[in-house]
Amino acid sequence: MYNLRRELMMRHQVVCRIVVLGVLFSLTGTRLPAQKVEVSYDHNASFKHYKTYAWGKNKLVSRQRKEVADQIEKTIEASADQDLHRKGFVRDDAKPDFYIAYSAGALPDSKTGIPTTVVPLGPNGALYGAIPGVSLDVWLEVEGALRFQVEDAAHNTVVWESLTTKKVKNTKKFLNNLQSEIDKLIAKGLEKFPPKQ
Repeated sequence: MYNLRRELMMRHQVVCRIVVLGVLFSLTGTRLPAQKVEVSYDHNASFKHYKTYAWGKNKLVSRQRKEVADQIEKTIEASADQDLHRKGFVRDDAKPDFYIAYSAGALPDSKTGIPTTVVPLGPNGALYGAIPGVSLDVWLEVEGALRFQVEDAAHNTVVWESLTTKKVKNTKKFLNNLQSEIDKLIAKGLEKFPPKQ
């Protein structure tokens, strides 16, 4: 009984903090950056020779139902395929010049100071967070993260990487507009691939 009462009080505090944060942002007119992209690459890699690619192992960390998570994964891969094809790359699972893989997930808004359980999203530390006992639909805002890594097939080394983060104020709206939202993230995340040398 005591644990249940404590858990309900914690949920109430979480919801109150999130609502207060949302009201403060709307009153102050503070605009959050739509997307942020960080890119790094091996300046010694020869990107000019890349013509073909294949998918490596992708990772989506999500609290969505399996069928929704599957749809998100398919949408990310299909959108990235289109972007790479527009740039002249051909998918060749048998003889790729490079492998591309993504890690994606969401982190609750860090400004609330709410403690979270974090799970690594990729080898270089992007994180996914979950508030124990609080469902995703009470989060007013989450920060989505999408990391791409390109690995040279001949040398098995990562030669290019991008991390795109985006504040999502309404997760239901994001899912309802999944294709266009993913297309925007992919366009930003792969915008500087291959790098100009």
